[in-house]
Amino acid sequence: MTGGTRVVGEAVFVDLGQGRNLIGLMAHGPTAEGLDSDIAADAFQREGVPKNQPWCPYAPNWQGARFLSGNHIPTLATFADLNDPATGRVVSATDAGFSSVFGPGYRLTSVALEMVPVGMWPFNLVGLWGTPITQGIKRQVPFLVSHREQLRNVQRNMPPRFQTGFMQFVHE
Repeated sequence: MTGGTRVVGEAVFVDLGQGRNLIGLMAHGPTAEGLDSDIAADAFQREGVPKNQPWCPYAPNWQGARFLSGNHIPTLATFADLNDPATGRVVSATDAGFSSVFGPGYRLTSVALEMVPVGMWPFNLVGLWGTPITQGIKRQVPFLVSHREQLRNVQRNMPPRFQTGFMQFVHE
């Protein structure tokens, strides 16, 4: 028997006012690579399980919310122009990182990951069963529509650096 986890959802957009924004991407690390399913597994499955005991990653009973810290916080990014994916930059999840990007008075107080009942497709798309899947990121970040194919075909350069890619925003 094989199993696995599937992540469906989208990035979280926060309007900071005065044309500033913060987006919690569906990726991790300073170059926004990888999928955040490992973050969910670490936050939910390892709780209460001693490190030397096995646990089953394919039969999760994940419920509620968990606060994330350190390397478990997804990549945070901001875009000077939400119509241009080239204007993005990573924001370090530290007080120094926030003040260097947004100015004095900005800081990150907490990040939480919450599991919600998924319901059954297609009913969960409209909220008839489970929690509806959000679909607002494409309205808040117009380049996800105007540059969709370009963003789907992003090739990682050497040396590694932050490059905006579609899968950092939406997992369908």
